[in-house]
Amino acid sequence: AMVDGVAEPSGDDLAVLVDEVHRLDHLIGDLQELALAEAGEVRLDPEPVEVGAALERAATALRARADEAGVALEVE
Repeated sequence: AMVDGVAEPSGDDLAVLVDEVHRLDHLIGDLQELALAEAGEVRLDPEPVEVGAALERAATALRARADEAGVALEVE
């Protein structure tokens, strides 16, 4: 509806779109890195990751969708 001008986008709509663009940009980067790895052109350097913080970021990004679907999303 926003594309054809039927509905004006709200600030929340634009925020969601920006989040989705960032997510797609990250996915594209991951796919590019995967292609390089498969071609043998990437050296992997494993390093520690703060799993709790990563899970919290993922939950925050998906919480609105989960709420809309009636799904409880919790990170313990």
